[in-house]
Amino acid sequence: MRNVLLFLASVALASSALGEGIVVPDSFKSVVPLYPGAKVALSMKMEEGEQVHLESDAKSSDVLDYYRKAMKEKGWSTQMDMALPEGGSIIFTRGKEKESLNVMVTVSSDKKTRVVLVLVQKQ
Repeated sequence: MRNVLLFLASVALASSALGEGIVVPDSFKSVVPLYPGAKVALSMKMEEGEQVHLESDAKSSDVLDYYRKAMKEKGWSTQMDMALPEGGSIIFTRGKEKESLNVMVTVSSDKKTRVVLVLVQKQ
């Protein structure tokens, strides 16, 4: 339920105009690749981890396929993979579930693909 609430809040924030000069921390990028060609709309640190919002012109299915392959190559396991009519959600875990990554993909009314990446790293 918490992830659903984070997702809804994320979609609301990502629907605003893309920010200029938003920096994604290297600590995030070293764990989670950013979809090639996507624009960063938001990057924020939370108590539980980090969250990055992307916008792309790519098809939502292509973005989801990219993360399925990229995270598997980095040693992550898929815990949940849910398809939606225009998008989907995948939860990955690694290290006895000490790390989790939620990848949520939607298509906005302006036909842009929105990607919300939520990385949680437990101590």
